[in-house]
Amino acid sequence: MCKVFLNRISMRNHVITAFLSCMLVGGSLYAQGVPQAMSYQAVIRDANGNPIPNTPMKLKMSIIASGNTIYREIHIKVSNAFGLVDAKVGMGQEVQVGDFPTIDWGAANHVLQVEVSIKGDPYVNLGKSPLLSVPYSFVAQKSIEGDEDADPTNEIELPTNPTDGTIAFYNTGAWQVLTPGADGQVLTLSGGLPVWADPPLQIGDIHAGGIIFYLAGPNEDLNGDGMPDVGLVAAGSDQSGGAQWGCIGTDIPGAPNVNSFPPSGPGADVGWGAVNTAAIVANCATAGIAAKLCNNLVLNGFNDWFLPSISEMNLMYVNLKLNGLGGFVNFYYWSSTEFNVSDAWVQNFYDGSQFTLSKGGVLVRAVRAF
Repeated sequence: MCKVFLNRISMRNHVITAFLSCMLVGGSLYAQGVPQAMSYQAVIRDANGNPIPNTPMKLKMSIIASGNTIYREIHIKVSNAFGLVDAKVGMGQEVQVGDFPTIDWGAANHVLQVEVSIKGDPYVNLGKSPLLSVPYSFVAQKSIEGDEDADPTNEIELPTNPTDGTIAFYNTGAWQVLTPGADGQVLTLSGGLPVWADPPLQIGDIHAGGIIFYLAGPNEDLNGDGMPDVGLVAAGSDQSGGAQWGCIGTDIPGAPNVNSFPPSGPGADVGWGAVNTAAIVANCATAGIAAKLCNNLVLNGFNDWFLPSISEMNLMYVNLKLNGLGGFVNFYYWSSTEFNVSDAWVQNFYDGSQFTLSKGGVLVRAVRAF
C-alpha cells in the first residue's frame, strides 16, 4: 500500500487538501485479476478553511517516471456535501497519455502530479508527490503477464500448454520445464536439479515378483552371477507344504556342509542360496525336491528363483514373518544349507529357532535376487 501524503495548496480563494491511497479497487486478485486503479481523494476548502460543497471541477492526473509523463487522464467530478472529491487513478473519463494497465511499476520510481480546474478555471498544479511504495499488486500482475524482451533472467517464463503437475525451474541461464512424474514417484534433486524418481525401496515392498526382505550393501552379489544386486524378494506364498530336501545319504558337491551353531560361513551366509540350489539341482536326481521346486518355478514373470540359505531364511523370518508379511505358516521351512549327508538346516517360523532335520519333508518358500 502506498504511503499517504497531504498537500495544502492555495488556489485563488480555495485551499485544497489532498491525499492518495494505493488501495486497490475492483474485484478479487485471483478471481478477476489485479484491479488497475488507485484511490485518490481531495477536500476543497475556501480561504477560511470551509469545505466547498457540490462544486463541479476537473482533476488532471499524471504519472511521471524518470522525468517523463508516462500516463495522464482527466476526471470530471463534483465535490460532495463535505467538499470531498474522489477519483480512481487509472479510471479517468479521458486518457491523454499512455495506458495505465501496462505501466511497469517495478522499472523506476514514480511520481503522481495532480492539477485541478474549478468551474472551468485554468488548471492549477497541486504539485508532485512521489509514490513512496510501489503498488505491489500491480507489480505482481506485471510479473504474471510477463514481458516481451529476450532476457530470461528478469521474469519467469511459464511453460506453454502445461499439464497438471508441470514444474518450471531455472537452470544455466534459462527457465526449463519438468513434466509430471508417474503416480507414486517422488520429487528429488539430482545434481542440484529437480527430477522425478521412484521412492527408495523398503523392506516389505512388493517388487520384482515378490516381497522385499533384504536390501544389499554396495557391490553385493546375491545370486552368484558375479554382478551386484539390489536385494532379495520372497515369493508371496509357499511352493510346497511338505517337500523333501532330497538325496538322503548323499553329500552334495558345491554345497558346503555347515556344522557351526548358529550356522554361518560358506553355505550358510547371505548370497549362498542360489549357489547351494544350483549344486543340489545338478547333483541330486530325485524329482520334486525343495531345491528343484524353487529352481523350476516361474512366478510373476520371473524364472530365477532358488531355495534360500539358512541366513537368508532367517532374514525372511525377522523382516517379514515378525511383521505379519508373507503369509508364512508357523512351522519348519527348508533352507538350502546342508548339515551332512543325512541332515539339512531348517528354520522354525513359529519361534525363529534354527536346527537340523533329516532330509525329509517340510515347507518350502522360494526367493530371488533383483
